[in-house]
Amino acid sequence: MLKEMKLLEEVKRAKQASLKLAQTRLDGRQNRPYFENNDDAVQAGLLEELSGLTDSIDALDEQIEKSRYV
Repeated sequence: MLKEMKLLEEVKRAKQASLKLAQTRLDGRQNRPYFENNDDAVQAGLLEELSGLTDSIDALDEQIEKSRYV
């Protein structure tokens, strides 16, 4: 069980790094001048990626909690 928990925590750290990168990219896009700051496919993709990563991290948190009590 300890191996599984460590693996889950490692996967969570990787997801958090990806989340931080996506957030940084989105922040950079939102700081553009008005005429460049528009909702496009790239921004929609970043928002979708953020949502997916957040959901994955939440699911990993649940799995980590469950593995602590098994």
